[in-house]
Amino acid sequence: MTQQAPNQTRPLAAGIGRGWNWLTGFFSTPGRLVQFARYLAVSVLALGVDLAVFRALTASGDFEAVVAGVTGVLAGLLVHYTLSVFFVFADQETGKSHRRLIGEYVLTGGAGVLITSAVIFAMVDLAGLAPLAGKGVAVVITFVVVYIMRAGYVFNGRRTAVETLATTAGPTAGGR
Repeated sequence: MTQQAPNQTRPLAAGIGRGWNWLTGFFSTPGRLVQFARYLAVSVLALGVDLAVFRALTASGDFEAVVAGVTGVLAGLLVHYTLSVFFVFADQETGKSHRRLIGEYVLTGGAGVLITSAVIFAMVDLAGLAPLAGKGVAVVITFVVVYIMRAGYVFNGRRTAVETLATTAGPTAGGR
C-alpha cells in the first residue's frame, strides 16, 4: 500500500482554510451587518424592478426565460448601482475613481448576469422547474455571491482581487 505524501493534500486544505478564515473575517468586520441590511433593502427594490421586467417579458410569450431573466437583471442592476453608492457603500472611502468603481460594479453585475442565466437554464431547461421558481433560485445564489464580490472587492479600497482573497484576516470595514 502506498502512502500519499502529506504535502499533496495540504495545499487544498490550506486553501480551503484560508478561504474560510477570509469569509468569517469578512462577515465579522465591524459595520458589516448594517451594510448587509442596507444592501438587502436596496437589493429588494432592485429585485422588484428585475422581477417586473422578467414577468412582463415572460407573460408576453415572446421571450425565453433566460432572455427575460437577463433583461430583468440588467434593469435591476441600473437601479441597484444608483442606490448602492448613496445608501450602502462608502464609495468615497475606496480611493477609486468613479470610472473604476463603475467598471468594477459592472463587472460584478456581469458575473451576476452569468450566474443568473446559468442557474435559470439549469433550473428551468434542465430540471423542469417553472420559470419563476428557477428565477427564485437564481436570485438567492446571485445575491450572496455578488454581495461578497462588491463588499469585499469593489467597495473595499485599492486592493486587487488577489490581495483581497489572499487576506486571511478579512477586509477592512468599507461600509457606512
